[in-house]
Amino acid sequence: MLWRMRKPHPIRKRRLALGLKGVELAREAGIAVSTLCDIEQGRNARPAVGTALAIAGALKVQTLAEFTALFVVSKRAA
Repeated sequence: MLWRMRKPHPIRKRRLALGLKGVELAREAGIAVSTLCDIEQGRNARPAVGTALAIAGALKVQTLAEFTALFVVSKRAA
């Protein structure tokens, strides 16, 4: 079976750039690891506002542009 290569989700890219494991980011954001996995793997394209803000805070997002880059993923890129 051939696996389709997809770009990593922007949240995953940022998390890895900060040297964080998924479990570490989830703990810092106060969310379940499964929730983070669902978001990073595209199964939850529209997380709750509180979840998005918690992840952004844990990833040290400081601007609206950074926030938008993490949470507004076009269907084409997914």
